[in-house]
Amino acid sequence: MTGLLLEAMPFLLAGSVASGFVEVFLKREHVEGFARRRLGHHVVFGVLLGMVIPVCECGVIPLARRLLGKGFPAAAAVSFILAAPAINPVTLASTATAFGIGKVFFLRILMTAATSWLVAIVVVRLHPALSREDELPGCVVSGRGVMDALRHAGGDFVEMAGYLVLGAAVAAAMQTVVAREMVLAIGQGPVSSVLAMQALAFVLSLCSTVDSFIALALAGTFKTGALVAFLVFGPMVDIKSTAMLLGTFRRRAVLLMVAACFGLSLLFGVLTNLLVP
Repeated sequence: MTGLLLEAMPFLLAGSVASGFVEVFLKREHVEGFARRRLGHHVVFGVLLGMVIPVCECGVIPLARRLLGKGFPAAAAVSFILAAPAINPVTLASTATAFGIGKVFFLRILMTAATSWLVAIVVVRLHPALSREDELPGCVVSGRGVMDALRHAGGDFVEMAGYLVLGAAVAAAMQTVVAREMVLAIGQGPVSSVLAMQALAFVLSLCSTVDSFIALALAGTFKTGALVAFLVFGPMVDIKSTAMLLGTFRRRAVLLMVAACFGLSLLFGVLTNLLVP
């Protein structure tokens, strides 16, 4: 548990600082024009935003909460939350270092973008009021100064740290109960290997900036589709990020998000196993 927290806390802090600056310096009228655009524009923008802002799953959620509080479209927030951890510049650099600029690198980008896009559309269509608006951070007068931004950042950090600690505790318990060898033993088939790696990603709750090196260590045992599913599903949904998502979105919306991410990454992983040598 301590290792998970030490790994995640710096990124949660970075995301909280970014959220504080969003709260103070981003005005609601800056978002209103974009919010009136079509749903497709929202989800694509969220994915593209995730490719340029270097935040992992721990930092992206407090930042997205502040954006939602400013009127940022829910669909853009969902696709941003799902895409950013797996395809932000830092994560892609680590993926390229581990696997090179090859099929794993490009499949991670394509599968993450497609999954984020589809899940955001499905979740928003089925749950238009998916955010817990009564619990989102309240807006204040924008542009007041750096100290105000840091005060808001501190509040976000303390609030989201509670969910992070809870998630890390559960993840640590699961790592103790579920033997990694048991997961590896069922990871030989085109379907079972993907399921095994998804389970491993959920239980380990690794930071997305280092998960490529864990996947590399398993590259001799698992098929390509299973490795990519690990690199796509884990950053989107693991134990600690699910706990943090429950602090931002309604429970049914989070369950739908988790199920959709699981189903799509499973589908893409199995197809990759069958079609990619």
